Amino acid sequence: MRFIAINNGIDSANQTDSDFTPFLNIMNEWYARDSSKKVRAVFKAKGESGKPLTTTPPYGYMKSPNNPNEWIIDEEAAEVVKKNLQPVYDRLLNIANLQIA
Repeated sequence: MRFIAINNGIDSANQTDSDFTPFLNIMNEWYARDSSKKVRAVFKAKGESGKPLTTTPPYGYMKSPNNPNEWIIDEEAAEVVKKNLQPVYDRLLNIANLQIA
């Protein structure tokens, strides 16, 4: 099997390059792990502060014209959502009433 890392100029066919390869692999793995931790920390802080984690609001909401970080209910889409979820709500209500009775 032949290993070629173009960005680092490493080719396993040339044995003089392979002395430094394990160290480069460790550094690349460390960089990826460190970046991942930073991204997760930013998302966690953003979520805990109440800011949306996505740029596009879910169906039924829209961005506020005054504050793009705030979502407001889109009344037209909200009616569709209510209509689609009403049967589910009714079934859950029936199940809850059966368990109480």
